[in-house]
Amino acid sequence: MFREKWSHFLPEFIADLPLVARHTSPSKIAIIYDLTIPFGIGSYRITENSVNGMTLGAFTGYFRNRSSYKNALFPYEHYEKHYVLGVIYSRSDIDSITQLLTAQGFKLTAAKRKLLITYMNNASDENWELLTGAYHEDVADYRLEIDSYLVDELESYNLDNFESIVSVARNFEFFVQEKWRLAVDRPGSGNTKNIGSETLVRRLLNEEGLFFREYGANGEAEFDKYWMQYQTKDMARALEQDEPIYRNLHTFRQWLASLQNNK
Repeated sequence: MFREKWSHFLPEFIADLPLVARHTSPSKIAIIYDLTIPFGIGSYRITENSVNGMTLGAFTGYFRNRSSYKNALFPYEHYEKHYVLGVIYSRSDIDSITQLLTAQGFKLTAAKRKLLITYMNNASDENWELLTGAYHEDVADYRLEIDSYLVDELESYNLDNFESIVSVARNFEFFVQEKWRLAVDRPGSGNTKNIGSETLVRRLLNEEGLFFREYGANGEAEFDKYWMQYQTKDMARALEQDEPIYRNLHTFRQWLASLQNNK
């Protein structure tokens, strides 16, 4: 059914994979956000039940100026639906070390796994001290084994030894869901203007994002309203405001109520 109804255009930008209906109006276009590992936008497991989160596209630019062609093959307002092609995966280094420590009797809580990830991202003595301090166990004896899973980004390979390249990811899980049904009320990263996602795996797979939980079928309209006017601190300062007009869904509702009271 899907293949019969839709034909596709080659994407002009990484984030856009437009699917255009063959027998309907050209304005009825679906988009899939390509959240794949090669571009670093997938989401890796922190625990079996949670991930580090995804970025679901910008909340400025084309998202607000919906007739603009900037950084998009078609204007945002032309699309009928906005989907996320999501990828959940395990980092091979963290997965292997987790198996090693678990086999030795260590209990890895979510907080301890986060410290382990921090160390693997930046294997400094300071991060190692934070890691060993949290475990309260003799994990220091395993530093050499743990360090053996660090990736040497300067190592080069050729045709004779390329088969020894270690995969950085494993245990892939894919899903396709509507973007608004995965979203939360906070940005997806601290230094860019992107929409954040749920971090619980079951909410991602079952489309149980914050706006769906709070508003049900009407959540898409509230999602648009919220993110089209969301401000970072820098955006507020640029408008000579002391602070953003709201910070989360609770203060967003308060802001909407204040607008009604001022009428």
